[in-house]
Amino acid sequence: MLLSRLLGEVGRRVTTILAVGELLLQTEKLIREIFGYYYVSIGLIEGGELAITTEEPCDRPRLKIGEEGIMGWVAATGKPALIPDVSREPRYIATVASTRTHSELALPITWKDNIVGVLNIESDQLDAFDASDVAVLQSLADQLAVAIENARLFEAEQRRAEQFRVIAELGHRITSLLPLDELLNQTAHLIRETFGYHHIHIGLIEKGQVIFKASAGVWKDEPDCQCCSGLAIHVGRTGISGWVAATGEPYLAPDVTRDPHFVALESSQAGSELVMPLIVKGKVIGVLDVESERTNGFELNDVTVLQALATQVAAAIENARLYEQSQQLAALEERQRLARELHDSVSQALYGIALGARTARALLDRDPSKLAEPLDYVLSLAEAGLAEMRALIFELRPESLEMEGLVAALTKQANSLRARYHLEVHTAFGNEPSAPPAVKEALYRIAQEALRNAVKHAQAKRVSVRLGDESGDLILEISDDGIGFDPDSGYPGHLGLRSMRERAERLGGVLEVDSAPMRGASIRIKVKQVSA
Repeated sequence: MLLSRLLGEVGRRVTTILAVGELLLQTEKLIREIFGYYYVSIGLIEGGELAITTEEPCDRPRLKIGEEGIMGWVAATGKPALIPDVSREPRYIATVASTRTHSELALPITWKDNIVGVLNIESDQLDAFDASDVAVLQSLADQLAVAIENARLFEAEQRRAEQFRVIAELGHRITSLLPLDELLNQTAHLIRETFGYHHIHIGLIEKGQVIFKASAGVWKDEPDCQCCSGLAIHVGRTGISGWVAATGEPYLAPDVTRDPHFVALESSQAGSELVMPLIVKGKVIGVLDVESERTNGFELNDVTVLQALATQVAAAIENARLYEQSQQLAALEERQRLARELHDSVSQALYGIALGARTARALLDRDPSKLAEPLDYVLSLAEAGLAEMRALIFELRPESLEMEGLVAALTKQANSLRARYHLEVHTAFGNEPSAPPAVKEALYRIAQEALRNAVKHAQAKRVSVRLGDESGDLILEISDDGIGFDPDSGYPGHLGLRSMRERAERLGGVLEVDSAPMRGASIRIKVKQVSA
């Protein structure tokens, strides 16, 4: 009756508990309650050790299979061990949790002829077990083997689903063009949080060295420590990461203590290590280094998933680098443009002021009655130069955008075009949009670039600027009557158009270009309206 009740209860739990750790803890509790044994433990084989179940996975005791304890012996032989008096058993190891033990029964947990663990029961009575206990508890161990396999299959499916989610999320981050340092740090932490690996490093190759740029996990007994960030190792000469950086081949070390390539860093707790090369266009640019604190800590599925992640990370790094280069190119182009503007306007005005001042100085001695004309010339040039400088400063830092909003900033930009270039500028602005400051600034910069192209490249005489709402979307449209261009071919100002498109995409918006030779041009940006 007791056996039937016990096996029935375990069978019920097989169908309801799908987490291995919880299953083992609940089984231990059930055996204690029904049989009255004061101490029950279950160990699962992990690598060459038997990991004993506890409430805290990080505190699990480990026994070397075949070398330590009665449970270690059972895990090695697959045979039950019935010990009537542990005081006479040399294999017995006392623990803090089992100080009252006098007799012990340990049974193998076997699945498809493979030993997966050990069920261990201890009593505070001498000779507490007999053959019937062995039969009953072995039946329970067999049921437990089925439950463990089911739970492991469920956890494996959950793990695979989470792995696919991480790969998809990393792909999304590739398109978001994060700054390189931020991308590497987020990637390392994402892998660590999802898969629970002991430690993750991401290193990039620079001047013959692998320099670790980001890390996540436990290092030097500190959680989430960044101590190894900045560490440099020689390509091909130091450690597994150096070997992978030199060869471009993945490398798995199941037991780092027996691996000839492994070099232990200070306070390293690695038991096994898996390193993937980061390759872009056939060239190794870095490594993804993942460590486990256990020997044999990686399965075939880990290798497959991390190889896919390494491919994603390499693409993300390349995109981030290209983005940074484009930003630097855009900044350089902007500095060059400002230099040209200053030379063509302000420096010419200053030259004219100097010339007029010299003329006035000469007339002061010869004929003071003729001073008015050169002084008026100097004054007009000073006013023109001051207006030009104000316009350039406004382009660099449009304070009205921060203080008064996007509509005010676009209005001042239109007024500046009329005054500086004598253009016919038509505007149609609705109410001030309820968008975040970053969105407003990006739209202003797009309008600024489009209007600059209309003046410098399109040779336009009339320009129109429209800002409004359309079905919940924020629309900015700039059009001109200039010479136009073919959007699908090279043309002057193409870097400016690329910059506008990148700004629109970072806002999650769309930039449309409508132009043809001698038909003017129209730039239309559509962004989802999001309140600030």
